[in-house]
Amino acid sequence: MRCFFPFSSAYSHNSALLKRFTPRCVSRCTSRLAAVCAAVTALFLTALCGCAKKSFNLFFYVSELRDNVFYAESEADGENAFHLCVYSYLREQPYLSDGATGKTERVAEFYFTAKDGSTPYVLHYVLPEKATEGGGEMSYDDVKRRFYYICSEDLSEISALDATVTNEKTGEEIPFRATSAKTEGTLSPQETLAVFENAESEIISSMKSNGVFCGEIRIRLIVSEEKTYYYVGLIDENGATFSYLLDGETGRILAKRESDDT
Repeated sequence: MRCFFPFSSAYSHNSALLKRFTPRCVSRCTSRLAAVCAAVTALFLTALCGCAKKSFNLFFYVSELRDNVFYAESEADGENAFHLCVYSYLREQPYLSDGATGKTERVAEFYFTAKDGSTPYVLHYVLPEKATEGGGEMSYDDVKRRFYYICSEDLSEISALDATVTNEKTGEEIPFRATSAKTEGTLSPQETLAVFENAESEIISSMKSNGVFCGEIRIRLIVSEEKTYYYVGLIDENGATFSYLLDGETGRILAKRESDDT
């Protein structure tokens, strides 16, 4: 922004008088000018920020995003089939169903299915595309009857990973080559949400107050019989959940329901 200070032409004919007044007058006016320019600039930036806040982006309200799924199967001595499933998440911490989006973190979850939970297992994984590796001792979930390992790893853009689960009692190693369930035809979460927003504009509008979306969104990539789907959940401020199942390649809504629990 250009700032101009208009000097009066009445002083131009008297150079001596102009010389006397210039040092002090210009200094004071320059200070005032700088203050005015700063104030105008601040107002301009504030207006820009206000406009930015008013621009509506539904993806900003996503509190949970499962954007990649990996699956692998391995056999031990040709008898028992072992399964490894890996999920890539961007999830708010703490994880609450309160209709508000908190700070999100990257999480990778490894699930290993064995015959029972009496044997301790250790996981080691390698991400060839990122040239990194990690792992550790797996915990056991008595309810879901499977081992799990959770770490802060970003697997959103990984197409495959190598993993080995080792039986600590026998030393037996079970190798896995887990590949992503996403295909070239699978929509991205952003593309899916754009299609969903257009189809369910009425309910989304009903969850707005003064142009602000009052709720949170959960998006999860789902794989069933080698086909991809997306779960989309809208949670309002009262905890009511509107759940949708979408085709993973078109974004078309296949089913929906409303519930008071998540």
